[in-house]
Amino acid sequence: MYDTDLKKLWEQTVELPYLDKYIDILDHVVTNEGKVGVLIKHYDQEVKKEAISSDGEKIPAYKTEFIFYDKNKVKPIEFTLDFNGKFIHKLKVTTDNGKNLSLFGLYKNRYNGYIAGFLVANIDKETNQVTTTNQSTFPQELIDQVKKDNQGSNRSKDPGLGSEFTLAQIVDKTDGSKDYLLEYSSEVFVQGSSYYDNGMWHQNPSFWRYNYGNIIDLAVKTNGNVVITRIPKMQSTINVRFFSNFKALSYKDKILLFYNDEDNNLTRDITKKPESVSRFEKSVLVMATIDDKGSLERSVIQENKDAKLVTAIRECTLIDNFTIGLYAQRGVGFFTAAKDMAGILKIKKQE
Repeated sequence: MYDTDLKKLWEQTVELPYLDKYIDILDHVVTNEGKVGVLIKHYDQEVKKEAISSDGEKIPAYKTEFIFYDKNKVKPIEFTLDFNGKFIHKLKVTTDNGKNLSLFGLYKNRYNGYIAGFLVANIDKETNQVTTTNQSTFPQELIDQVKKDNQGSNRSKDPGLGSEFTLAQIVDKTDGSKDYLLEYSSEVFVQGSSYYDNGMWHQNPSFWRYNYGNIIDLAVKTNGNVVITRIPKMQSTINVRFFSNFKALSYKDKILLFYNDEDNNLTRDITKKPESVSRFEKSVLVMATIDDKGSLERSVIQENKDAKLVTAIRECTLIDNFTIGLYAQRGVGFFTAAKDMAGILKIKKQE
């Protein structure tokens, strides 16, 4: 273990408690006290698959466990996290605050199914006690809408969001509430091909297609209530993806999201599937505002075609709670050479 100046704090040789072939690492963390924590799926049945049968039902073939490595202990501390038998899709350590570690996760009801809901939990670093503070199923209204967008399913046997949804960003508000921002993202490799025609061979090169879809804002209030808002979008590109994605900031009781989109989507019925954007030089830079009741407003802050400038949102950096370091390219498009640009997007601090 090293500090920020690369000075060695401690060193310990430990023996892993399980064979690595029966382990999947979900996340890891170095705590403020210098301990190392690892979140794992432990396939304790020594069968590397997600589900096994028990009394005619499919149940997880693993235990979700947390392992603590401490400089003062030869053996790591292990304990199990129980989330009511759900299949864990993603689980991440989100905060190390005082005596607690906070976790956020997405779960499924079927091992190969859709994402049914989310959970928030705390680990007491002194007692190793795990407390689930919120475990909620996604509402049917959201699932029906995401199904329209081709990013989920509302079939009665297994409704939920598509497995492509992951936690993209967390925004802390001044009132102590948190916004967990999910985003649909997928990447598909398309194998190249060749064919012979009219005495000549023709080649179609391989390429990657990147899709960045809806944003789902899970606003968890300090009293445990949850307000869910869908921000519709679909950004689709080939081989490059730095104009896709989004960045978010908090402002008073609101959350502000910045992303590139088709201009038509801002006036389009929000219940309809959004138009896909792929020609970013003709898109607009959008600011979406969500208030504490989940109401969504969207406005254009830059016409990319007029500005001849496209913000590479995925490559931008959050500097602090009010500032985004911007990276953009001028002259994006066919037959033009792009030029790198840099800038600052700053929100006026709250009074």
